[in-house]
Amino acid sequence: TTEYRGREAMAGSARTLAIVAWMMMALVIGSISAVDAGREERYL
Repeated sequence: TTEYRGREAMAGSARTLAIVAWMMMALVIGSISAVDAGREERYL
């Protein structure tokens, strides 16, 4: 049925959004830790 297909599409887009959000969060955390490491090196 089309209802089932719509539900499948919604689940797929939700999964994609979750993956994108996780990747962005990882990038942000990585850049913050890199900035922190650079700051520590500068102080040392």
